[in-house]
Amino acid sequence: MSDEEYETKIVKLLKHAFAADLNAGPHARDVWRRARQMLQQGDHYILVMVDSAVGPQMKRWWQFW
Repeated sequence: MSDEEYETKIVKLLKHAFAADLNAGPHARDVWRRARQMLQQGDHYILVMVDSAVGPQMKRWWQFW
């Protein structure tokens, strides 16, 4: 499997997981934000895929201005 195929699969999985979590409870977006903040404390490549999959959906409304 190429790197591009791998990343595409992981991004797709993250999108589905995020959508499922949002449907499961109102606090899911905050949990994902906190998890993303933890990943930012290191040099984790998964963060690139998280941002690609759900980055814009995790922003608060005022961050779009």
